[in-house]
Amino acid sequence: VGKEGKLDERLSMPHASGEWKHIIENLNNFISNIVRPTTEVVRVIEGLAKGDLSQKIHLESHHGATLHGEFFRAAKVVNNFVDQLSSLASEVTRVACEFGTEGKLGGQMNVQGVWGTWRDMTDNVNTMSTNLTSESRAIAEVTTAVANGDLSKKFTLHVKGESLALKNTINTMVDQLNSFGSEVNRVAHEMGTEGKLGGQATVEGVTGTWKHMTDNVNTMAANLTGQLRAITEVATAVSKGDFTRSIAVEASSEVGTLRNTINKMITNLKESAQSMTVAKEAARSASRIKSQFLANMSHEIRTPMHGIIGMTELTMDTELRPEQREYLQLVLSSANGLLNIINDILDFSKIEVGQLRLESKEFNLRAAIYDTLKTLALPAHQKQLELICDIYPDIPDKLVGDPNRLRQVLANLIGNAIKFTHVGEVALSVEMENLLETTCTLHFSVRDTGIGIPKDKLSVIFEAFSQADGSLTRKYGGTGLGLTLSTRLVDLMQGHLWAESVPDQGSTKQWYQRRVRDGC
Repeated sequence: VGKEGKLDERLSMPHASGEWKHIIENLNNFISNIVRPTTEVVRVIEGLAKGDLSQKIHLESHHGATLHGEFFRAAKVVNNFVDQLSSLASEVTRVACEFGTEGKLGGQMNVQGVWGTWRDMTDNVNTMSTNLTSESRAIAEVTTAVANGDLSKKFTLHVKGESLALKNTINTMVDQLNSFGSEVNRVAHEMGTEGKLGGQATVEGVTGTWKHMTDNVNTMAANLTGQLRAITEVATAVSKGDFTRSIAVEASSEVGTLRNTINKMITNLKESAQSMTVAKEAARSASRIKSQFLANMSHEIRTPMHGIIGMTELTMDTELRPEQREYLQLVLSSANGLLNIINDILDFSKIEVGQLRLESKEFNLRAAIYDTLKTLALPAHQKQLELICDIYPDIPDKLVGDPNRLRQVLANLIGNAIKFTHVGEVALSVEMENLLETTCTLHFSVRDTGIGIPKDKLSVIFEAFSQADGSLTRKYGGTGLGLTLSTRLVDLMQGHLWAESVPDQGSTKQWYQRRVRDGC
């Protein structure tokens, strides 16, 4: 037992009796008590070696004997060691399971009463868990931000070794994604929003899928640029009347269909343009013939009309009976009315062929307006209408323009207002719209309290030979040329004529007219 380590050896004297038997039993019990702590320690250590941390030294034997003294202290030490190892292993297993299997980060070992290597091991495991938790959470934060489209996040933890390589790889990936996204957005914004073609994405250092995506975006941008520029070039040519061009760029699918459709449209437009050119020339020829005929007829009719008017006026200067004078006055009035119609037709014909020219001379605006109103005062008085003229004081007296055509426009508009007004007033106002050093813009307005014009007829009244209601021609008379001539004349004076009206409440015809000031 003592030298050879045979712990199972015992004294065996079967024939001993009495005191000898008692001595042998005591000696064997002594050996058993000496050996038992050692065998218990061996049993526990063998369990530890096999990973069985449930083994402990029994402080009492199955015979009820209790360890005392050094044996008891040694057993307690061994059992405490086993407990610490068990707690350490349990905590390591828990943290490893939470971290590696369950994905729960931030776990820490909690082992009480350990020191030395065990404390160092516990601290190292906790430090490892903390570092891995921080790194994993940093990676998760960056990747989550990337997944949400936020490419401003970076891996900023201080790490070493392979973690540093991972950090650099992630940050490089974010930089490349940021550059890729920025370039794709730039090219898409330039082409889709700003309409700037030809843009290309430039992303340095990308390979693999990112390189393929960059190349594909650039190819798409280049193809769209080429196709849109080809379409634009051809469309521009067509807008200028050049139907010899067609889209020859390669395209497929819907873009190819668009190309074919546009080319077909150009062919149709070319054929239509040719037809329209022929029809337009025919219409121009007919219009020239019509206008020339009207001009010739007007001229031929004006000559005898002047003779009729002149002879009538001479006859009225002789001694006549009242009845004869009344007849001749009717003849003179009718002849003047007919002459006015002929003059309107002649002016309209000149405007149609572009032969009407405006004078540019100095005249007194107020005098021209008052002269016009004098000729209209009698018909207004005959209908008991109040004829009002309001010229604002800031209007210059002397202007440069065509006073005769201005009087013609005023006579047409005020005459129309008197014709279609039975009760109330007809008012002319002239305001200063804009005054510059060399020019001024005047705002003329002719307002009446007559029958008014329906809203859907406001544009019709400015068309040649038209009135708001065809039946009104029979009731009120007129050729329907007055407003048309007024509109064309105002256009020639660099102005704009329009009308506003409410049925049964009257109407207002207005225009802006640019004038050169005297001496400029």
